[in-house]
Amino acid sequence: MKYYYLDSEKKTQGPYSKSELAALMNSGVINPETLAACAGDNSWKKLSELLGDCSTWNNSGEESSVVVRPQKEEISLWSCFLRGLTKFAVFRGRASRKEFWGFYLFYCIFNYAFSRCTELITITETANFEKKIDALGEEADLSSIYEAFTHYLGDPKVMTVMIFSLLVSLVMFIPFLSISVRRLHDSGSGATGVVLGCISLAAIYGCIISMFITGELPLLELIVSLFAFLMISIYLLVKMILPGNPGENKYGPESKY
Repeated sequence: MKYYYLDSEKKTQGPYSKSELAALMNSGVINPETLAACAGDNSWKKLSELLGDCSTWNNSGEESSVVVRPQKEEISLWSCFLRGLTKFAVFRGRASRKEFWGFYLFYCIFNYAFSRCTELITITETANFEKKIDALGEEADLSSIYEAFTHYLGDPKVMTVMIFSLLVSLVMFIPFLSISVRRLHDSGSGATGVVLGCISLAAIYGCIISMFITGELPLLELIVSLFAFLMISIYLLVKMILPGNPGENKYGPESKY
């Protein structure tokens, strides 16, 4: 015999066996006062009236080893973003796909809006820099471009905006890093992929910085770093898309969102 019940929003859930209802009862999803009905019957009754003493449900002779996963709580994508911020540097525990992608959506929106604001603040200085680059022509050597770029960065307004942008980016990157680690934990994986991704990204920036310091681009190192970053990014993307482990794993209980 299968049964249906009405949740807190009066939506029909099921069908479930007695043993499955018992598991839901133990997890706190339902209680003896929850309205339920037998499959094919539209007369809703309290579970305690429909099935009698709830303490005997597991002894009904039905399959008792069924594990029922508690229903996940509804949470908006914006709430996922706020939740990610509140767990600013929490690298332990797990994060569901909805938690991660909800956070990532507004993380991208915030970064785009912030970058547009900084561009508007330095729009005059940037335009002057672009004019200097255009004036140098296609035959300009690297040292001339380097000189124009360092002059652009030396502008007080540009320097202030760049430093502030760097600080904001670092602050926002920490919760993104932590929720990425928790998302990997959800499928039982460690943080190795995130660590290697950070190392390869740092190597790319190191090559660029080296070019402006020495005036020469370490091309081979840059190609290797870009390739490594691409491979690791593909791996992480797949891990972020795949579902996590049902129930509890070594990193903790399954996320309720």
